[in-house]
Amino acid sequence: MIRRLTPAIHHLQLQTAKVARPDGALLTHFSLVPGPGKNIIRYGNAFIAVNRERQKQADRDGKPFETITMTTLYAHRNIFEKIFTEAYDLAQQGTEGKTIIYTSKGTLWEPFGQPKRKRPFDSVVLEHGVAAKILEDVKSFLDARTWYLDRGIPYRRGYLLYGPPGTGKTSFIQALAGELDFNIGMLNLSERGLTDDRLNYLLSNIPPRTI
Repeated sequence: MIRRLTPAIHHLQLQTAKVARPDGALLTHFSLVPGPGKNIIRYGNAFIAVNRERQKQADRDGKPFETITMTTLYAHRNIFEKIFTEAYDLAQQGTEGKTIIYTSKGTLWEPFGQPKRKRPFDSVVLEHGVAAKILEDVKSFLDARTWYLDRGIPYRRGYLLYGPPGTGKTSFIQALAGELDFNIGMLNLSERGLTDDRLNYLLSNIPPRTI
């Protein structure tokens, strides 16, 4: 009886994704998801009608914009909170222990490539005391947020790393981000069309916890 009452998804769509292994190799992962149109699925004891509608308009990557409408009985209205909480937890697991690299596209910050494993802080060799001094200063700055806000001082911090190529500047940024559990935002100041207004907008809207 349960099998009879449990509806099946009528329109399936094959979705592919590249998954990076710890050794750097890429694997292709296949999954079946409800395709465009109307579907009925079951989550727990609730039946949910899912309607996927694709728009003619597409984003800059060529993917069409899409509207997903989910409907269920009033008695099961609280099921959506559980669905979104579980989806968020699954998304967090995908980036746990990793550093996300963001790059600017227009006025937006978008992930660049796959999240990278956090680099150990002691894996970068700099002049004695430099790494520890910067790390201590960053932690003090993070703890002083209220002090800046109370006095109306812009809450920001900058460091200039200099030296010949291969001396550990980029590696240290990755290690510092991993130590603080931050992500990294890359901005090319020589990018064509980068105006002062756009630069200020990007710096004011950088993703949270991002270096």
